Amino acid sequence: MRSKALIFVSISLLILALPSFLSCQKAPLTPEAKAMLSQLELSGDLIVAKKIKGEIPLDPSAQEWNEAKETTISLHSQDSVIPRSPVFRRSKVSVRAFYNNKELGLRLSWSDSTKDEKVAGVEFFQDAVAVGFPVHYGEEAPLPYIGMGNPGRPVNIWQWNASWQADIDKGFQGVEVTYKDMIPDNAPLHFRTGLEAGAALSKEKRTSPIANLVAEGFGTLEPAPSLELMGKGVWKNDQWSVVIKRPLRVGIEMGYSFKRNEGMIPITFAVWDGALKERNGIKGVTRWRFLHLEKEAVPVGYLKSLVIGPLAGSDPARGQQLMTDLGCISCHRTPGTEPVLELGPDLTHAGSIHRPEYLLEAIADPDAVLVPGPGYFDPQTKTSVMPSFGEGLSKKDLHDMVEYLRSQQ
Repeated sequence: MRSKALIFVSISLLILALPSFLSCQKAPLTPEAKAMLSQLELSGDLIVAKKIKGEIPLDPSAQEWNEAKETTISLHSQDSVIPRSPVFRRSKVSVRAFYNNKELGLRLSWSDSTKDEKVAGVEFFQDAVAVGFPVHYGEEAPLPYIGMGNPGRPVNIWQWNASWQADIDKGFQGVEVTYKDMIPDNAPLHFRTGLEAGAALSKEKRTSPIANLVAEGFGTLEPAPSLELMGKGVWKNDQWSVVIKRPLRVGIEMGYSFKRNEGMIPITFAVWDGALKERNGIKGVTRWRFLHLEKEAVPVGYLKSLVIGPLAGSDPARGQQLMTDLGCISCHRTPGTEPVLELGPDLTHAGSIHRPEYLLEAIADPDAVLVPGPGYFDPQTKTSVMPSFGEGLSKKDLHDMVEYLRSQQ
């Protein structure tokens, strides 16, 4: 219970940290900071939130959203761990962001030729989108594992679901809506229904189509503290547009100090296409990006920790050869290889989902983030089956391997 309480405290601190921008006057961006922000933008890692004076519109079709800068984020099928997408595909999500003295809001748009909102039936899967944030972040805070975080590095997730939107727009969409000719079974129940168990998809009364969630590793996803997120999704012309917004200030008296969030918020995205039976880990994903509140300065030290160009003196071709020589391709799938054992995550598109600092950590210390896939780790010792290369390889060796993996998009 202590760990869960700490996560909830951390989530509350994240909630409290956002408005610290607004109460602290900072110096303008330095030329060096501006140059690094430009570098992040060129690499596709920067999303700029426009500051406005008025209210952030909840309607995704509101014309005001056109005033926010549009950033297109590339997604690809989650193919690293089970359950993975059976067919690899690439997609995109368009992001626009606003903030004011009270709220932060995002509008997310993506192409989808079918509107999948039915939930009352095992054959139905729903369209959905999620936004993830690390609870702890800043110059000294390593980013969580992109898939649900990891112990000690929790993530806060805001998820919109088309079926929850339908419940709000049309009223609760139960089995009687999907199966109009069904004959009720009035026999005594010997099991608990989803509604009785408190399942999110079974709620009959819903006030928001957004779930506020927290996770600290695979299999730990659960509701976050009581803050309710505001949102609305609209499907039109083969495209979903979804707005998610929340207050910058909330009435939680924690009594704890918190670190200012430094003007830049790490952010990641996931999209599910119900027509393709996407659910859980079968989804489109992306690596960590960064949301900059445009009127807030970002410390140069923090920016330097985010702008990671080619590692000094690195040779990706040599890194590829090292992975062959060390036997990595026996356990990991890479472009053009078929692993003999396939014990580790697929690395075919490692650069699309992982940042260099994570790749360095994963090679040097495989136990830092454990992937609970069959054969990936020892359930008895709770350690990775992958050997540690932290002491056996030189810094150049590590950098060469990381640059090779980063080139795999």
